[in-house]
Amino acid sequence: MADSKQSFSINDAQTEVSPVALFLIVLTVIWGVVIGLVLIPNLLPGYASSLASEKPKVFWYLARASAIIAYLLLWFSMVLGVGVTNKLSARWPGLAKTNELHQYISILGIAIGLFHGLILVGDQYMNFSLWQIFVPFSTSTYRPLAVGFGQLAFYAWVVILISFYVRRKIGAKVWRGIHYAGYFTYLAVLVHAIIGGTDAGTAWVQGLYWVSGGLLLFLTVYRILNEVENAREKRERLLNRAQITTTD
Repeated sequence: MADSKQSFSINDAQTEVSPVALFLIVLTVIWGVVIGLVLIPNLLPGYASSLASEKPKVFWYLARASAIIAYLLLWFSMVLGVGVTNKLSARWPGLAKTNELHQYISILGIAIGLFHGLILVGDQYMNFSLWQIFVPFSTSTYRPLAVGFGQLAFYAWVVILISFYVRRKIGAKVWRGIHYAGYFTYLAVLVHAIIGGTDAGTAWVQGLYWVSGGLLLFLTVYRILNEVENAREKRERLLNRAQITTTD
């Protein structure tokens, strides 16, 4: 069993593509195909027939499927990030490997999130332009507040990803500060999904949000308590050293 006190630096993880990244990309593609071709037709009647209609809804269905995938990738990325900071991942698979996986999941999530937005350009009902896709709160035909939160979350996620590649230049303190924006990203995506999501009222999606959000909240609280305990132990060690020095 690995030592939970193993050392880890933000410079330990590499940003190059590895077999793990390739596996995750393939897994994500398979996951998207399964959701698009198997799950959605069962959950959303009319999927197959929409392809043959004058105004096909396939773009809308793909946007909804990619939204769920992007949310899950963001959530998983957050879980991995918290696992590094609270040292839970030290036992398995290791802090450095977890941090590297955290980066890859972020890349995949951003890619799926971008797909989620761009695919709506083809939807004739929404009729979004590229300007409306990329400029926050610029939509007027469909829930601009909800869409705007999603756009802000996407850009915040991109900034966090970029910080991986410039972490040596900006330093550990700034890098960690930027990563706290991950909580804003997650909350903004959740608001975007609940207010603007077509499937937010369904039982299975609500259950997904409750379970995933609850687990992330638990891990975050554990992280805070762990940091408080570590700070207390550090103060006690410093106090003991000061007492020993005074006695000598």
